[in-house]
Amino acid sequence: MSTIAVIDCGSSKVQQLASIVEGNDCQIWNVPLAEANECDFARFDGVVISGGPHLFTDRRGSKDLIQQFEFIDRLELPILGICLGHQALALRHGSKAFRGDERRGSEAIKVMTQHELFRNLPSRFPVTEDHCEGITLPTNFKLLASSAHYEVEAMASTIYPHFGVQFHPEVSGYVGESVIRNFCTIARLASRSGDMGYVRRSPC
Repeated sequence: MSTIAVIDCGSSKVQQLASIVEGNDCQIWNVPLAEANECDFARFDGVVISGGPHLFTDRRGSKDLIQQFEFIDRLELPILGICLGHQALALRHGSKAFRGDERRGSEAIKVMTQHELFRNLPSRFPVTEDHCEGITLPTNFKLLASSAHYEVEAMASTIYPHFGVQFHPEVSGYVGESVIRNFCTIARLASRSGDMGYVRRSPC
């Protein structure tokens, strides 16, 4: 059984996310975002970063917000960033955030690059969106999927097993559950092969 840290960024969908992760033969550990920078991730096989009701384009608090995700910089183990987590992952890797169209509801996604994250899924599929910000593709990341409104709907690092999805797989039915299941498999395989790393710090 894999152990996955779910970073709770204040999303109302965290419980649904945790339930799906747990249903894929994973033990979950809920870590509030405010405690994530002091967490010892050595105990975990992977990390899932939730969405949340925050905006990186809000100049009043954007600096403080991005600093809460400093823990990303020291992790080499598998990460799946969702919505806000996706944006944070990109920004910690040098991307930029921008205010875009408000998307609340179903969105058609087109797979641009075949990847294990989308294993057993078609080249086009519907997902649920809930955001009004997007990010540019960071250096050393490849584009996995796009939509008509946001180019970077999914991405993957070419260096570490770090992945981001702008949409919300936890409320996207079978398709979304498949994405989460595929990530759990990636984390499990990485743990078994020893193809992962981390920096130890004080425990959560």
